[in-house]
Amino acid sequence: MTGRDSDEEMLSSVSSVSSVSSVSSLSDSEERAWVSAILGLKEELATLNSTLRQRLATDKFRYCRLGQVALKAANTPSNADSEVLKSAVDLLQEKEDYLDHDSLIAMVDLFSTETLQAHIYLSIKRDSLRRRWVKRELEKAGRRIPDFTPHSEV
Repeated sequence: MTGRDSDEEMLSSVSSVSSVSSVSSLSDSEERAWVSAILGLKEELATLNSTLRQRLATDKFRYCRLGQVALKAANTPSNADSEVLKSAVDLLQEKEDYLDHDSLIAMVDLFSTETLQAHIYLSIKRDSLRRRWVKRELEKAGRRIPDFTPHSEV
């Protein structure tokens, strides 16, 4: 169907609507002017629709790309974070010799995903407090560890 055929079809449907709605007082030239105006609006709406679709697709890509960059940056440890993680893992292996390998790995996983937890662990100076903190963190992770409290801490 050509654009001309479509215009004729639109004119025909507008004519039938105008006769049904008792707007039959329009002359042929007025009716053609209305149809022309409606067709102009139709073209403008199509252009607007196309523009909005393109813009939405561009914005989705832009935001998706920004999100990927931000996610990569968030998951890339800084040198300071790497040093904190190394220090926390070193201290963990040195001081928490009562933990089995799976518990040690669970703590390393915690430190590597939540750097703040590694900072907290490093900042606790009292052995008894640090041990209780480790036990609590392991329990939060669903791990049970045997009682490790020396008699002097009871």
